[in-house]
Amino acid sequence: MKSGKANKWAIAFAGLAVIACLYIIELSKIEVGGSQRVPGLDNVKASDADKQWAPFYRVRASLIDNQTAEFDIPEKLRRKDGEQITLTGAAMFYGSGCSASGDKVSVEYFFLVPSLSIADACTILPEVMMRYRVRVNLAEPWVLSRVEMTAAIVRLSGRFRIDTSKPFEAAFIVDEAECSLAEND
Repeated sequence: MKSGKANKWAIAFAGLAVIACLYIIELSKIEVGGSQRVPGLDNVKASDADKQWAPFYRVRASLIDNQTAEFDIPEKLRRKDGEQITLTGAAMFYGSGCSASGDKVSVEYFFLVPSLSIADACTILPEVMMRYRVRVNLAEPWVLSRVEMTAAIVRLSGRFRIDTSKPFEAAFIVDEAECSLAEND
């Protein structure tokens, strides 16, 4: 009886020893010190458009009572209040800022976000919208075709201001803006 129990333990121990040896063999195949070949955020290159939006990426917005919001705006962005600013981003055209006439649309104001993917997130998440959405009030109406309005990437310049009194519309505003469609890179 005892020899049967000893055999079971010996088989179990031998099985564990084989598994341990296989793990050691596999671990010995791993190369150490290859971290220079792994891409990381240190060597990611940003476009000029991304650099323009960098201060906005540090903005934080929190809903307080589903009607108001609290903002944490970095000093670098606060210093731009009242100054000329240049931005490139995805345009979001909404009803009251646009009037249609045939296949052309006259735009008086629209909203700008860093990219089309963030434009999608803005429609779902109010906190995202509050951080990135910029209302663009044009110096004069801008006439576009409906095709040009689809997935439009816009380059603009105008006077930047911060107004957090209407967080669900936009906390950041560019007044007297002049803009043009940007080439998709």
